[in-house]
Amino acid sequence: MSTNPQKDIRDLQRELDKEQGHERKAIVKTASNKNQKAGSFDAIAVAVIGLVLSAVAVVSVGRMSEVDRRALAIGLTSGAIGLAVGYGVGRIRR
Repeated sequence: MSTNPQKDIRDLQRELDKEQGHERKAIVKTASNKNQKAGSFDAIAVAVIGLVLSAVAVVSVGRMSEVDRRALAIGLTSGAIGLAVGYGVGRIRR
């Protein structure tokens, strides 16, 4: 401690500000990681559900031939499965 109380107060204030800055950075970093993980899962879930629903809708369409409808439905379903598996593998690798 110095003999100048104003200098001591300024030093103490700088230390407090510095500690608060580290805490804020840690809180922001933790929050952004949680949001990023949740957002990516939501996007994958929506895409998979959309592909599966598209496959179901294609089966009910009457304008296409039976072979074409089946091929398109299998392709959409395979895309949904591939997307889900790829997401799972990516999560495991992290």
